[in-house]
Amino acid sequence: MPQVHINYYSDMYMGANYWRFLTKEFPMKMKNLFNISHNSEETFVAGLSMAGYGAI
Repeated sequence: MPQVHINYYSDMYMGANYWRFLTKEFPMKMKNLFNISHNSEETFVAGLSMAGYGAI
């Protein structure tokens, strides 16, 4: 998982839009870079510790 500091994976009023990045921009970059399937039945999200919270 990318570092999102202490914002709990949400878009900030005065700061970065982490939620938008993690749900829109980052998946598209990874799909293009690693040729990941665009079919949602063939992919999943996982994380450890705080990234597990983000995965939920």
